[in-house]
Amino acid sequence: MGKRYNVPLYDLKRDQTRTVDTPLRPMEICCRALDAGYLINLPVLKGHCQTVMTCALKNCKGCLPDREKRRFHAEGLMEPIAALAAALRPDLTIVDSICGDLNFEEGGNPVPTGRMLLGEDPVQLDAYGCRLMGLELSQVPYIELAERWGAGSARLEEGDIIQLNAPTAGAAYPRPSGTVASLTRRVQAKSACSTCFASLVRALYQSRDTRPIAIGQGWKGVPFDGLGIGVCCNCAKEQVKGCPPSAEDILRALNG
Repeated sequence: MGKRYNVPLYDLKRDQTRTVDTPLRPMEICCRALDAGYLINLPVLKGHCQTVMTCALKNCKGCLPDREKRRFHAEGLMEPIAALAAALRPDLTIVDSICGDLNFEEGGNPVPTGRMLLGEDPVQLDAYGCRLMGLELSQVPYIELAERWGAGSARLEEGDIIQLNAPTAGAAYPRPSGTVASLTRRVQAKSACSTCFASLVRALYQSRDTRPIAIGQGWKGVPFDGLGIGVCCNCAKEQVKGCPPSAEDILRALNG
């Protein structure tokens, strides 16, 4: 597509960064995102195993170098996502809500809606996304925190939502089923990265193992009498190595 339309494509993993002050702390952000004349954000509205939902605000995490993304997870995601929103606000956000998953960011329980959203305030779009998913704002703390830090408004008033057309066949959003919460009820997560946690959830979908499980950067050097997931759980009684380990390796350990 880039060659056909003569549009340059850039991998932000290779981009230079600039340190920007935020309400939380100084943060490294990719220069191409900061210097864009008109920044368009293209998130998918869906459930997330750690932040409950992900949409406009969390998607901007893609404008960060990997070292900053890892720090986000070590800090618990909520505050840094809100702080990034105060420092980097897209001019336009187009949300793909055509077929999202209500529980898990990597899919597995798709819910087709035939819906897309467009707006200039990412905080308001996330607040509206919560409403569509049957969630309370309190379940996604970074939205109200981003509002408090001046990134936008979470309020939805009459006239704020303009419907351009109505799909003739689109399922209504049911409430999240809580599948991931049920699967991970014995998991003790401390600053776990999404990729590692996602591998664990995929494995738990296929296992009935009931032993205690530890995962996350917070377990480095900490003894744990159970199964540790990833290189961070180096002092667990049992360990699945990898950064992140594959779902296949985790499943093998769970079924072993």
